[in-house]
Amino acid sequence: MAIDEEQTASLIVEETAAAASVVEAVLARTNAKGKKLAASALLVIAVVLLVCFWISCPTSSASNSAVDASFLASEKDEVSPLAEVFVFESSTAGWWQPRSGLGVDALSPIDGVPAITVDTDWLDQTVVGFGGALTESSATVFKGLNEQLQNEVIDALYSKDGLNYNMGRTHINSCDFSLSSYSFDDVDGDVHLTHFDTDLQRDQQSLIPFIKRAQAKVKSEGGELKILASPWSPPWWMKQNKNMNKSSTTCLVPEYRKVWAQYIAKWMTSYKQQGISMWGMTIQNEPVASNPWESCRFSGSEEAEFLADHLGPVMKQHHPGVKIFGFDHNKLDMPAYLVNMTKNEKAMKYLDGVTFHWYTGDMFWALMDVHGQHPDWIMLSSEATYERYRMGLAHYGGQVMTPQPLADNGKYELGLGYAHDILGDLNAGASGWIDWNVLLNHWGGPNHLLNTCDATLITDGGGDGGTAPPDYQPRKVWKKPQYYFIGHFSKFIKPGFRVAHTTVEGSGKGKIPGDRVYGTCNDLDGLEAMAAVAPTGETVVVVLRCGAKPWKDLEFKLRIGKEGKWLKLQIPPMGIQTYAFPKHFSA
Repeated sequence: MAIDEEQTASLIVEETAAAASVVEAVLARTNAKGKKLAASALLVIAVVLLVCFWISCPTSSASNSAVDASFLASEKDEVSPLAEVFVFESSTAGWWQPRSGLGVDALSPIDGVPAITVDTDWLDQTVVGFGGALTESSATVFKGLNEQLQNEVIDALYSKDGLNYNMGRTHINSCDFSLSSYSFDDVDGDVHLTHFDTDLQRDQQSLIPFIKRAQAKVKSEGGELKILASPWSPPWWMKQNKNMNKSSTTCLVPEYRKVWAQYIAKWMTSYKQQGISMWGMTIQNEPVASNPWESCRFSGSEEAEFLADHLGPVMKQHHPGVKIFGFDHNKLDMPAYLVNMTKNEKAMKYLDGVTFHWYTGDMFWALMDVHGQHPDWIMLSSEATYERYRMGLAHYGGQVMTPQPLADNGKYELGLGYAHDILGDLNAGASGWIDWNVLLNHWGGPNHLLNTCDATLITDGGGDGGTAPPDYQPRKVWKKPQYYFIGHFSKFIKPGFRVAHTTVEGSGKGKIPGDRVYGTCNDLDGLEAMAAVAPTGETVVVVLRCGAKPWKDLEFKLRIGKEGKWLKLQIPPMGIQTYAFPKHFSA
């Protein structure tokens, strides 16, 4: 409640008298020099109190926030909901700048600016979460860190003060971000898998301990780590080309398809015995391509047949709770791939959803197409990163250009690209977003085929881009811009939230080139926004402005609910904001 001048004067007299009594007590116990100092202190107190009286000095640090609660008090002494709004901002001026409350001028009318409407009555898919891949490469780099840096990495990824990750992705057998190709049964023709290494000795060296550290941290934060497992390649002897790397048009030897399904189930069982249960799995990583590293090609119909006749029944028998996802490749190819896959009705009984990668660009229309046809499916972005060619020197014309170390603050624009993709995917039907390697060394490795790339966390040492031993023990872990932009989603949009239909009128969006490279966001994208609503009614809104022209704050207005009051807000150039509105917000 506001205090009038008479009450204020009375309080000042009381406070001055109390201060004087304290000083008198001190004077009685001090020498002459101490008495002189105490007397001076009394004079300062008196002056400060008088000044406070004349300029209405705040009586608590709370008034340093954007809102003076006394201005918002109603006749019932209730604080306006505006004071309860939390705003979280990143821009070229700094990362994760928090402020509490919106000023009363937020209710001032404004026209002729972009208008964001969050329809809290139109809720779509449920959010599963956010995370990053736990690969042997990431685990190896982590193992080489000292204890302090290890703790920093775990906190940065899985604590509430960090990214608050609750998801992870790992590989069945090796992937390119392993130190070498490997499987857990290399004995040719072992159809009964009697030589399968159920102790998982290779993964015990670094990967399993790393996953357990992540698990423990998420559990300590009150959550559970959901791990998505993906196979890159079966053991060499199950494949037509007799090599884990690359793939023939038809990958598997026909008589080994059932064995491969049983192998996957045995891998799941062995991990479970280590205390690591898988939440879900993809049938095959990037089934459309024959990559230089571990690969196994499946057409849509072949993947469906493998699921219907082998993988589905085996998983239902041994691991019925593990979710199965199809496709797991680039967005552009997903609709056509699924046309053939969904023709197999038997396979569809085992399919829980689809996963996809970002390397063909935005392609949000592809997600909307699939989500519209299969609204009950879980759709997850399972891989995104910036390959070397997006960071300057890389592989050109078959010649390897010497790359620059990645141990630096990174490129700000790459963070904008991440945020643009996350926001677009969620608006198009995705239930979550998983980054590629959570941690790499300063060359973007190790990678046994030098397919190096960027990561949200990079160390300043730890070997070359391949599998060479560390050149020196890392002394620092760098957080790239992508890290901070992910946090605007992962720290606030929690599992169980539902994505709300959000529109931006007058966004200023231009014509996007059809051949625009992935992870790009600029002035052409205009003002973007997405929102999610908690089961308890709170609403989180993320607003993104990738543009830099003009280089000044952009005014826009936002309302929660189609009948809500407009709020007048501003966002800086190349900025991102997260607004957390209290339960059933109404200005």
